[in-house]
Amino acid sequence: MTCEADPHCPSPSPSLVQYCYETVSCSWQTSSWSACSNTCGAGTAERQVWCSSGSPEDCAGDMPAAAQSCYETVGCTWQKGSWSSCSSSCGPGQRQRDVTCPSGQAADCPGSMPAIEEACYETNGCVWVTQSWENCDNSCGSGTRTRAVYCSMTQLDADCTAAGPKPVALEGCYDVVGCAWLEGTWSACSATCGAGLRSRSVSCPSGWPADCAQFQVEPVSTETCRGTSTCEWRIGDWSSCSNDCGDGTMARSVQCSSGTDLDCSGSKPATSQSCRVTSGCGWTISAWSDCDATCGAGVQRRSAVCDSGLPEDCTSQPVVVQSCYATSGCSWLQGDWSTCSRSCGLGLRQRSVTCSSGEDSDCVAGERPSSSEACYERGGCTWQTSSWSSCSASCGTGLRTRQVWCDSLVDADCQGDAMPLRSESCYNSSSCTWHEGAWSECSNDCGAGQEVRSITCSGPQGDVDCATTKPSASRSCFSAANCAWQVDAWQLCNVSCGIGHQERVVLCPTGSDSDCPVQRPSVLQRCYRQDGCRWLEDSGVSAAAAVKRAHAPGT
Repeated sequence: MTCEADPHCPSPSPSLVQYCYETVSCSWQTSSWSACSNTCGAGTAERQVWCSSGSPEDCAGDMPAAAQSCYETVGCTWQKGSWSSCSSSCGPGQRQRDVTCPSGQAADCPGSMPAIEEACYETNGCVWVTQSWENCDNSCGSGTRTRAVYCSMTQLDADCTAAGPKPVALEGCYDVVGCAWLEGTWSACSATCGAGLRSRSVSCPSGWPADCAQFQVEPVSTETCRGTSTCEWRIGDWSSCSNDCGDGTMARSVQCSSGTDLDCSGSKPATSQSCRVTSGCGWTISAWSDCDATCGAGVQRRSAVCDSGLPEDCTSQPVVVQSCYATSGCSWLQGDWSTCSRSCGLGLRQRSVTCSSGEDSDCVAGERPSSSEACYERGGCTWQTSSWSSCSASCGTGLRTRQVWCDSLVDADCQGDAMPLRSESCYNSSSCTWHEGAWSECSNDCGAGQEVRSITCSGPQGDVDCATTKPSASRSCFSAANCAWQVDAWQLCNVSCGIGHQERVVLCPTGSDSDCPVQRPSVLQRCYRQDGCRWLEDSGVSAAAAVKRAHAPGT
């Protein structure tokens, strides 16, 4: 008899031989699970289950399951059906097929799903198509005519090979529907200036005059003409102008050398033209008029007319306007009195006094009326105020003042109205500012958090007194100052008798190990258990062999 972890078994040692049968330590034993019965989709995995005593009734509790459901995708591949017939029997079309994943889930099959549709091309249904013949390409005589011949749908001749030879698309033809006489260019006239003859060729395009004669009378091939190539205008000299002062006319003879003006090219040169002569022109002048003013400056006028009626035709135009001056009708003119220069207090009122000529020297000085006098008014007296001073407070309630006085500087003149206030309370927030408190510590000393601070306005009314945008009272922060490893409890020792190991979970709260102290706590340590140690009894085996077997792997 040996102990699993000698010398920790109790003494004295039990008897080495005894006949007994126990089931207290019997346990269910299981093999590893088999591979899933289906490599793509749902299936079943199996294992062997037995009692360690060899008899199932010796093991307590429910027998572990010998089969369980499983799901695999390692064997999933796309299953492709046969392609359908092409949707077109002549030319391009489409064909389809079924593509499925055996598991029923497309995501289980690797890669992209194969195409379920593709383009196809068929020619077994192609036939030749012929259109009507076009008109003959010569509407007068022999020619050819064509028609369109093409392979149906695709219009590619090679696709209709099975449909037999291609029908002809060209054949000879004869037509007269377009026959009309061809008229050549007329020859030059036999005369270069005057009456002559000219000729031209006349033919039918088909070569047979009868083909054209049935539609039109044959045109003439010879006719009379007039040559003009050498004809020219014969021009005489201009006559003298018909008028020696102003507009007149000059004349000359113009005729064509053939005797007929129509034979000469271009417009016929003028036989007369206008002319203008001023060498005989002179001025006709009237007497001066009376001065047009009786007091002050005026003008006198006279007329000067050129004999042609146009001043530019005469030289050195005489003066027709001259200045003049008279004072016999001059007198003093008095305007209305102005309003008093002041509507409140002592002032002055004025009026204009001028000589009717505009020059005072033209009127008698001793007869000139007064142009100003003193005046005093109270009806316009009002209280005057200066601008308010700045508020004595730059942020909050203060006092502002101003000056108050009567227009006339005599307060009695303004007694009709109440005297305005010289001071009043005021409120000013122009200098109100935000007061920012110190930032608090980060709300999390290990990871992301928030920092906060107090924000107050210096104005009595609070935030409304501060015109600028209120600063932020919080901001995000990150700290690793107090990061410490989070250590879970040790798991149970992996053996129940003797030396083994046990594990635990060690994490940094931020998720980044660099934020925690460099020395990371151990996640693995050795352990020792004896609560599962028991005596191993084996008849006929030496103590040394029993100890060796007790510590063998898997015992």
